[in-house]
Amino acid sequence: MFVFDAFLIIISNIFLFITRELLKNYLYKCLFLCYNSVAWNIVGFCRPTQNKNSEKRKGFEIMENKILIETSARHIHLTAEAVEILYGKGAELTVKKELSQPGQYAAGNEKITLVGPNGKTLAVSVLGPTRPANQVELSFSDARVLGLKDVPVRESGDVANTPGLKMVGPAGEVEITEGVIIAKRHIHMTPEDAEKIGVADKQIVKVRLDTARPLIFDDVVCRVSPKFALAMHIDTDECNAACAFGTVYGEVIA
Repeated sequence: MFVFDAFLIIISNIFLFITRELLKNYLYKCLFLCYNSVAWNIVGFCRPTQNKNSEKRKGFEIMENKILIETSARHIHLTAEAVEILYGKGAELTVKKELSQPGQYAAGNEKITLVGPNGKTLAVSVLGPTRPANQVELSFSDARVLGLKDVPVRESGDVANTPGLKMVGPAGEVEITEGVIIAKRHIHMTPEDAEKIGVADKQIVKVRLDTARPLIFDDVVCRVSPKFALAMHIDTDECNAACAFGTVYGEVIA
């Protein structure tokens, strides 16, 4: 019995050896391919699904008509005359930081204090260069702090029949009877940008922001000039509403 069992074991081993040698170049390859196919299917099934919105937020590669969104905090534009009154005779605006729009800059001069009808104050930066008319650009939140009522939403430069206030500088003060506005959200663009996006100067569009608080801004005016660089400007209230912090892009959708 022992001899017979030993004989069967030897025969079985020989059979297995021959079979393995004959089939290893075929069977092993088949088994390997099957194994890989099943393994990758399992991995693919278990892998977390990518969120489409998160893909958009990682770089906005899928966006068309991609536009940089910039937040414009409260600031003022001054005439040359106002600069001399506020900072002293012969004073001029100095460049602290170049802005995205060519030729525009944040002035290095001391901030100016705005005094509202209620006596409350806010400090603001001055943007250069000087302009033909004084202009104060606030958010609605800023206007409420200063006690200003009925401040209109206007394009830059359109200051007729707007409220005024007092501006106080290190060397003097200026009382303006008009010039306070809430800046209308807008897009600066060159004629080439406008042609690519398919819009015209003064056209009103909608812009979608894909942030942690996705938002579509309506009533956005396109401002086209060879002197501009492509960027959309919103104020701090709009920035907070859209959670538009850091580097943010938008897309013209209508």
